[in-house]
Amino acid sequence: MIRRFLIAVLLCCPTIASGQVTGRFFLQKETFAPGEPGTYEHMKSAEFLAQSGDQKWFPLLLEVAQRNAKNGNYVYDAAESGGDLMLPTLLVMLGSSDKEFTRPIAVSAFAYTGSRSSIPILLDLLRSPDSGTAERALYGLRQLTHRSVIAGDRWYDNPQSQYVKWARWWNREGGSANVYKATECGEVIALDRPDRTSPPLFLVNADSRGLRCSLSSLESTLVDDFRKC
Repeated sequence: MIRRFLIAVLLCCPTIASGQVTGRFFLQKETFAPGEPGTYEHMKSAEFLAQSGDQKWFPLLLEVAQRNAKNGNYVYDAAESGGDLMLPTLLVMLGSSDKEFTRPIAVSAFAYTGSRSSIPILLDLLRSPDSGTAERALYGLRQLTHRSVIAGDRWYDNPQSQYVKWARWWNREGGSANVYKATECGEVIALDRPDRTSPPLFLVNADSRGLRCSLSSLESTLVDDFRKC
């Protein structure tokens, strides 16, 4: 079946300036044959629509993500675009019997929602006996809150053991804590620090495109299906 997908066509190479992308883009309709999703152009198009910040693209991105649930990039784009609206879909994906792709991608995608409601879900997943699930949950908590229990590059060590501190912090400050979108960069501070007056534990730097944040250079070693910054 011939599918129509709205794609973003890059007319000239963007440049990075002060965390902002400059360049000329325009949108046009293209007709894609079956199997076209997964190409570089198709994935970059979805990414561009997600990063536009216009939630009107969410239904389209959601449809693509649901049809390509084993491709993390599409799911992350839909999560970034939809925010809270993506949570029901991610919860369904968590119940999938596919432990190799669908479920791990769903856990990772909560980090891209920028949703306060994602945090209790990730806290529950942090207790998982599966180390991969717990690591993904910890990554999501860190990205959404810019907080960390452990300083330095080993912040992901023994994720399940960090649950009690995270749960206590959430019960104490969850109603007023800042929650960040994937595009919002800044500093990571200690979980038990009430303010940002002392030096950060870790700096969250903008990636090479100045759009998404990379919380750690070790991100890619934790889970292969994370979106690479």
